[in-house]
Amino acid sequence: MTTLISTPRPTEREGSASEVLRLDAISDHEWRVIDTRYSEHDASCVVGFVEALGSEYEALVIGRGCERRRFSSLLDATGFISRSLGNAVDPVL
Repeated sequence: MTTLISTPRPTEREGSASEVLRLDAISDHEWRVIDTRYSEHDASCVVGFVEALGSEYEALVIGRGCERRRFSSLLDATGFISRSLGNAVDPVL
């Protein structure tokens, strides 16, 4: 299952009218967070992971170091990843 998270805010990347993060299900409780502004063949497109742990969701941001936090919803976890990347994304699941 793939979920898109988008915002109408313009990006700095050429040819892109909006920032879009995509959640790709790895399992029934784990998701890879993809920045679709990068080629899916570029390792830089993977910007984080989210894992359901009981009633919480653990978000792991990767890139310039790693940061991990827990949230009560998938929406909040993906919003954290977006904000950590400097994106003003209002996640829509």
